[in-house]
Amino acid sequence: PIDLEALKSFYHANGFFEAQFSYNFKTDTTDKEVTLNYLIKEGVPFKYGALNLRGLKRVPDLISKQISDKIEVDSTDKFSQDKIESNVATLLEFFFTNGYMNAIFDSTIIIIDTVKNKANLDLYFSPGRRYKISGINVDKKGEGKDHVSDTLIKELIAIAPEEYYNIEKIKNSQNRLSRTGLFSSLKLQGGKSDSSHTYVPLDFEGTIGNMNELSPEIVMDNEQNSFNLGIGGTYIRKNFLGDARKLTFNGKIGLTDILHLNFANILRVPANRDSTYQGYYELSTKIE
Repeated sequence: PIDLEALKSFYHANGFFEAQFSYNFKTDTTDKEVTLNYLIKEGVPFKYGALNLRGLKRVPDLISKQISDKIEVDSTDKFSQDKIESNVATLLEFFFTNGYMNAIFDSTIIIIDTVKNKANLDLYFSPGRRYKISGINVDKKGEGKDHVSDTLIKELIAIAPEEYYNIEKIKNSQNRLSRTGLFSSLKLQGGKSDSSHTYVPLDFEGTIGNMNELSPEIVMDNEQNSFNLGIGGTYIRKNFLGDARKLTFNGKIGLTDILHLNFANILRVPANRDSTYQGYYELSTKIE
């Protein structure tokens, strides 16, 4: 019975609403085996009929028209539940980018027309209220919080008051904040709406680490077919002179052909040395 229900769900999800299922089995007493057969009468696949969006009475006409234009359903196509789910996801994304931060999808009602072999759909949404941004609340913590101003964080978020809530812009703002390297963790999301239920703040929470980083390193390579050894280090200053600049100093110094190096000879005074030693150094500075 579980398999039969799975077959029924699969066929219904692909437009075969009149498919019929049964089974039989044959027993081989000699080999002690049972052969199980599933019998499927697929019937005719249904195509899309009328598609109605429900729950949009409070949505402005322009927004409602834009939502309808985003529906990608062709009456000549065979019904597919996956395609309906894809359309629902597209519509929810549209709501979230046009002020409807609490929009949800309720359900789908499918009414099948067995005469025309059509599947008529009612998609039910609850858009909720449409919100504008009232401002940005900044909550900083961590050892470097005093080195990063609220003004800089708001400039990086780059979402102005009176703009409609837009989840895509919020994601872009989070990416900009993350790329600065200033934050070990951050979160940006809509807060609690005001009493009029027309404005909502953006709440930013971030943990800011140390502004200075020092990373020593040992350098080994085989350039010029010799084993070379050295030391180096990288110093990073975050938020250098403000505006989320990052200053990086990198330095390396070492000796070439270390395996053939006469360490005792190095310790002699220059006048008494009997060979020449080659080394290298590298210095670089970068501002991002």
